[in-house]
Amino acid sequence: MAIWVKWLGYSSFWIRALGKIIYVDLKKYGKVVETSERADITLVTHNHGDRLKKIDLALLPTGDKYTMDNAEAAEATKTINPKIAMAMHTWENDREEFKTKVEANSKTKVGYCYKKAKNTN
Repeated sequence: MAIWVKWLGYSSFWIRALGKIIYVDLKKYGKVVETSERADITLVTHNHGDRLKKIDLALLPTGDKYTMDNAEAAEATKTINPKIAMAMHTWENDREEFKTKVEANSKTKVGYCYKKAKNTN
């Protein structure tokens, strides 16, 4: 499997992997980086203002150790307004508290990640 990575400047990258086109941070010095291919996936690693529109899924690190607590993650969710938000690294946080805080103040729905079931075969 080949993975192709092209630096587009600043923190912007074009990646082709598994038949998909992935763009990372399509902004350079305050201007949107022009691209010639439609993205299958666009990743935003930090605040890009105008790029945070129409987000389908936001994955929020919420463990309260080196990450956000539930209140901070709920506020971040409200700011970026995704269709779905999922909390990650929730080892010390109550996921229901995050869900309640998010869904009480926005149209965003909260989804959960579950551990993969053990293979019993």
